[in-house]
Amino acid sequence: MAIIKGTVSEREFKEKSALLDRTISDMENIDKKFSNIENIIINISDAEIRNKMTEEISSLKEETELKIKLEQQRIDGLERKSKIWLSFLQRESAASIIGGIVLLMLTVALISGMIFGRESQILSNGFLVILGYFFGQSSSKDKDSI
Repeated sequence: MAIIKGTVSEREFKEKSALLDRTISDMENIDKKFSNIENIIINISDAEIRNKMTEEISSLKEETELKIKLEQQRIDGLERKSKIWLSFLQRESAASIIGGIVLLMLTVALISGMIFGRESQILSNGFLVILGYFFGQSSSKDKDSI
């Protein structure tokens, strides 16, 4: 499990957390800008222009808040995905699953090579190495259980 600590998933998780922090600080800056604009609008002498500007600012503020909420939901979804992938990769069985998939692909490649008459020693040796890994892993688990 210590090997997994520096994986891409954990790094992505940290980057997305930093992105969320930046989004929150941007949201605070936008609120400050809106309040500055509202203070400027209050000083406008023409009532009709002031009302139109207030309506525009209100609608723009609502749109911005909606966009921020959607972005925050998207980031939360990405954060959940990162946690799921991180927990999946931290399990010891992840290496077995990946090895099994590679073993299956090598098996298909070896069988198709035999059918078409183009056998490869590299594929055969890779197949045997991965197969040896699985047998070694199962024998080490048997010793640990005794």
